[in-house]
Amino acid sequence: MVALSYKHKGKIVKIHSTCFHDVESQHKIANIGLVPGAIIKVLDYNKSNHVLHLQVCNVEYVLRDEDCNLIYVEVV
Repeated sequence: MVALSYKHKGKIVKIHSTCFHDVESQHKIANIGLVPGAIIKVLDYNKSNHVLHLQVCNVEYVLRDEDCNLIYVEVV
């Protein structure tokens, strides 16, 4: 497993685990569907803002690099 990053741009990945240390962040991530077993598509990476553009269950989200580093995925 590797951390979700810009290297996954254009790929479909499956979330293996998340490692958020506070309950509030874990809850926010889970509410948008970023939970173990979820399949997501990495649409783009904005280098200047350091954010990944993701598609989760046909809804698009933007997630900061620092949060992506706490989500471990495998390419499907």
